[in-house]
Amino acid sequence: MSHRSYPSDYSAEERAALIARGRMLVAQRKESERKLGWYVLDMLTLQGPDAVQRFAEAVDMTPSTLIRYAESAAHSKEGRP
Repeated sequence: MSHRSYPSDYSAEERAALIARGRMLVAQRKESERKLGWYVLDMLTLQGPDAVQRFAEAVDMTPSTLIRYAESAAHSKEGRP
């Protein structure tokens, strides 16, 4: 599929496929964030905040972002992965 500038350039089938792909990517991102959150919770519990700081630096994220993922995972209705 080539790049197109306007939504009207896509057929109904192509738009439906793009929407489905977008929804799938969002679901995958949310699942990845949930798994990362549980990982960070485990790390915080077992190794402490210094480990979270080092991990954040290693993956080029801020510790506060990782903690947000952990808080979200902790409040999630879904269990551990």
